[in-house]
Amino acid sequence: AIYDLHNLKKLIIHNCQLSFLSTEIKNLENLVLLDLDFNNLSRLPIDIVHLKNLKYLSLSSNNFTNVPFVFDIDENIIGTIFDSLIY
Repeated sequence: AIYDLHNLKKLIIHNCQLSFLSTEIKNLENLVLLDLDFNNLSRLPIDIVHLKNLKYLSLSSNNFTNVPFVFDIDENIIGTIFDSLIY
């Protein structure tokens, strides 16, 4: 499974109708870039805060109704793309 790839540094999942991100995302402890653009995500699992090496997070064109909590508690993320809130 993808969550067993502990040395994975970049994960790009575009336009896959992804509506759920597993809490097992925390197993990708070496992830630096996470790009989930053009999916159907409306929330992120709290476990994403365990990705201490994550520097770039892209969540454009999903179904978020508010800014995900990760932006409030993780100062490590220096590059963020988040352009589509649904009101």
